[in-house]
Amino acid sequence: MTGPKSWLIQERFRHYVVEHITQVFANIPQFADLPVVLMANHIASCVIGNASWWLMAGCPYSAEYMARLTHTMSITGVMALVGRLDAVILPSPNIWQQLQSGGLLQEQSGAIKA
Repeated sequence: MTGPKSWLIQERFRHYVVEHITQVFANIPQFADLPVVLMANHIASCVIGNASWWLMAGCPYSAEYMARLTHTMSITGVMALVGRLDAVILPSPNIWQQLQSGGLLQEQSGAIKA
């Protein structure tokens, strides 16, 4: 995501993510008093940033692993900032080790694959 048109792709993707998240959060009464657009932008930034890093780093982890990690980090951050961390259902603390020991991590060309 470093080509001459990468900014356009990232902005279109950001717009899509923000619109989708804003619509989802707008239908949840407990989020009615929160800055939903700001929260949606945080999540979009996390997704785009992690996806860009992942692609530029040569995809060192599986797409599933990255999706799980990114989702957990972005949602937890939003909920913690607005004081609603109690509404988040976090994966068990050892989920990442379970994913690794379950054969999802593989050594391949010197890179770790999740």
